[in-house]
Amino acid sequence: AVGQQPFAAGHRQHALPRPLENGGCLWHGILTDITDYMQLKFLQQHRADQLTHDLKHQQRAREALQQQWDRLQNLLETRNRQLQETEQNLQKSQEFLDKIINTMADPLFVKDRNHRYVLINEGVCLLSGHQRHEIIGKDDFDLFPQAQAAEIWKHDSYVQQTGRGCSYELEYPGTDGSLRTL
Repeated sequence: AVGQQPFAAGHRQHALPRPLENGGCLWHGILTDITDYMQLKFLQQHRADQLTHDLKHQQRAREALQQQWDRLQNLLETRNRQLQETEQNLQKSQEFLDKIINTMADPLFVKDRNHRYVLINEGVCLLSGHQRHEIIGKDDFDLFPQAQAAEIWKHDSYVQQTGRGCSYELEYPGTDGSLRTL
């Protein structure tokens, strides 16, 4: 139409019916530029597709994490059961060893590399006049006078360094004041 502005985005025109060659009529109604609308619909659909993809990806990642978590939980439960079994077996072994060494009348003890008592029998308790809990974890300087402890330490060091046994006698005062021989 002459004098009308060209059709632009968002511009509306009122349309009139137009006769067709076959005698029919084509009614256009209100014309609206739907380019922006179609672009918006396309962007919305694209965003919806992207969100759907992202949600599926997140769900797969969540499922993979859950599977890893479940595996770790199972592994932890298995390790805890194994640890409990090992602790029970160790306790049984310790009790068995205690029974064996306590049947011996002679004093028997085991020390670590730092000269601390880690295992003793009842014979050591009777000879020393100390109870087991007073001896375990202590060294000779905690239990004997300095001169005797130094002598014991010297012999123990020899055994640790050479791997050979040694025999010696040592006199020391007992807890009741009497002189004892080790």
